[in-house]
Amino acid sequence: MQFKASTKNQLDINALYTEVMKIESFDEITLGDAFDHLVQNEILAKAFIAKNANLKKNLVQNFVNQHHYKFDC
Repeated sequence: MQFKASTKNQLDINALYTEVMKIESFDEITLGDAFDHLVQNEILAKAFIAKNANLKKNLVQNFVNQHHYKFDC
């Protein structure tokens, strides 16, 4: 049995980038890292696209909490 890929279900990388970069309160580098993370996790990326602005911001904040370290000087 062979499955055909549906173009409707494919991840639109440009649309994802646009949506990630709309998130306020984060710098461009952090948003770029979050975008890269989402690209590597297609299911998570598709869920991100479907969420409202508040939930998108929450997803980026969770990414920051899990992947960025604060150094005390």
